[in-house]
Amino acid sequence: MREYRGHSTVQTLDPQGMLHTTWYLQSDLLMGKPYHSLSTSNSITDSFDTLNTNLWNFSHANTRQTPYTIPPQDYCLKSSSTAADWTTVLSNKNYSLTDGKILYTQFQISGSTTQAQLGIETSGGDFFGLYALPNGASHDLKVRTILSGGT
Repeated sequence: MREYRGHSTVQTLDPQGMLHTTWYLQSDLLMGKPYHSLSTSNSITDSFDTLNTNLWNFSHANTRQTPYTIPPQDYCLKSSSTAADWTTVLSNKNYSLTDGKILYTQFQISGSTTQAQLGIETSGGDFFGLYALPNGASHDLKVRTILSGGT
């Protein structure tokens, strides 16, 4: 009773440097049908098949932060901690997000008590992003804005 339905997401990089991302349905009725696509110019990308220390600062490389493969070949970074703190952090080493640029990322949260925060932070300490808080068997996803002035 197993059936391969293809990858849920496929990314290709064309010779002109455009990154094309296509998402595919996985349901019984519509398996393999594309439902959304996005094309962007690519400034930085990482499949996280290895920990690239030229691109990223890892707070806990190879302990709390490890490359992880979702079968059959979807790579990601797995960040985990049993500590009740926010010290497991990943930050980009060299890239600055400037006017007219976007940040595109995907994430997954698992575990009934997991908390997670994902976003961008300015050099002045302003933060904009998402955070997930446990809510029984699911999570509440909320937008969080923290300005360096405390608002």
